[in-house]
Amino acid sequence: MVAIMVYLGKKNTKHRLLKLLHLIFLDKLKAAEKKTILKQDYDLVLTPVMEEELTKMGSLALGIAERAKTEGEKNGEHRVMEAIRMLKENLPLDTIVKKTGMTLQRLTELRAML
Repeated sequence: MVAIMVYLGKKNTKHRLLKLLHLIFLDKLKAAEKKTILKQDYDLVLTPVMEEELTKMGSLALGIAERAKTEGEKNGEHRVMEAIRMLKENLPLDTIVKKTGMTLQRLTELRAML
């Protein structure tokens, strides 16, 4: 099995293929809007099967983005809880900053709430 990873980068690229892939996988447009752009800009006429796949890919990308956001929120909550634990143990602030990546200002605010 061979896997190829492509970093799509920013939407405004000169590369036509990367723009197409960005449209299909990353743009938050509805499938109907994507279909119109594919017809106008790329002269692609989608079959019903292709339309269904385009809808699935958009839903998949949205699902991945939502999951990443949720995971990010969980990680943020974990960092806060870890920082609070370390603050309660009276560890030096610079140590907590290094271990959690939180700012000194945020740690000071957390300490004030304890």
